[in-house]
Amino acid sequence: MVTIIVAAHGESAPALLKTAGMILGNFENVHPVTFLPGQGPEDLVEEYTRIVEASEAEETLLLVDLFGGSPYNAGAQFAATREGVDVVSGVNVPMLIEVISGAGRKNATLKSLVAKAHKAGTKGIRSFQEANQPAAAKPAEAKPAETKAVEVPAAQQVPGGTMDAIFTRIDSRLIHGQVAGTWVPHIAPQTFIAASDNAAHDQLRKSLLLQVAPTSVKTNVLDIAKAGRVYNNPKYTGMKTMFVVESPVSRETPAFPLLPVYPREVSMCPAQPPKNQPGKNRPGKDQSQKSPQADSAQSYDPSSFSDTFRAMARESLVKNQKNRPDSPIVSISPVLIVLGAIAAALYGLWQSWACLIPLVLILVLMWVRYTMQRQALNDFAELEAARTAWKKTRDRQYLKLMAAQSARILDENKALTKQARAHVQEYADFAAQKLGAQR
Repeated sequence: MVTIIVAAHGESAPALLKTAGMILGNFENVHPVTFLPGQGPEDLVEEYTRIVEASEAEETLLLVDLFGGSPYNAGAQFAATREGVDVVSGVNVPMLIEVISGAGRKNATLKSLVAKAHKAGTKGIRSFQEANQPAAAKPAEAKPAETKAVEVPAAQQVPGGTMDAIFTRIDSRLIHGQVAGTWVPHIAPQTFIAASDNAAHDQLRKSLLLQVAPTSVKTNVLDIAKAGRVYNNPKYTGMKTMFVVESPVSRETPAFPLLPVYPREVSMCPAQPPKNQPGKNRPGKDQSQKSPQADSAQSYDPSSFSDTFRAMARESLVKNQKNRPDSPIVSISPVLIVLGAIAAALYGLWQSWACLIPLVLILVLMWVRYTMQRQALNDFAELEAARTAWKKTRDRQYLKLMAAQSARILDENKALTKQARAHVQEYADFAAQKLGAQR
């Protein structure tokens, strides 16, 4: 017996199984897996593992929608660590019907079902007009020549020259469909480098990344140190290069260009490039496309993700003042009035220098309240920045950060007003709701 898992972006997998059920009726041991915004490959692997461990079948076939997509990449990692598992991309209704029908036979094996999936998935793609025309000899399609990163002629090499890093992107997945199919054609580099120590030293992951790499440019997966050496090699002086890195933390090579752009553009990792001419990137057209040669006074070169996030929080503090309580710390005005009255009485009745004591206490209390209010406003800014980051990237780390920050603020800051505590609780409830929905 073979367990079948259908995994696809969005709600496509359950819809495909519902369609197959209309044709085949009831069937067993076929499981849909959805991949929703905010989820990552680890969520898919966890779901694959849960299904397989709960099944008594010895073999498993994963049918996924896109080659190189997250369901496929997660399936490839899953299959690489287990025996009797294979992944087939491009699932469609004809493929699914044939595979489910074949899996119902007693002699069904993983190998036979993979063959059926290949045959049915391809054969099910037909054109009405072509089917009603006499067969004609089709000219052989010329294979596109491989584009290589050609070295700069020796006469044009400059001592101390470097590549022209026209665009650098932070993306924990490094290379995937959006990068290969949208960003690279838009940026139009001469060469494309994924710089990551983890990916470069993990042969399976490196192989998967190169499988989905864009065919229009020469692509390399290098560790940070080697990427730095390549960047500084005079042989590639001025070569227009696009880099993708997992985070701005890796800074082992001093001259390696790490994202000289504003922190919001660094951390957001937008899904789609700005709408202007492909390959027509110039400094000033879009902030996320600034090159290392852009004006340093208008650039930001973070040394860590923490710095990036806090810079975004400071920006959020300015832009979101209407979304927070005006005075998050409880008022101490009654106490200050009493102390002021005591000071006035001491001086007015007895003209005693003891009146300075309540005055000093007033200054101390005002400073303490100012410090606590400033900290509270910074906390609110970080909560808002985390929510903004999650809305842009759908990355669970921001929800977890929001939940942890909210719990800490409510637990440590007892001087918050009732309105301010309710404001923080809104973030906590938001994070808990979204984390629960993504499980």
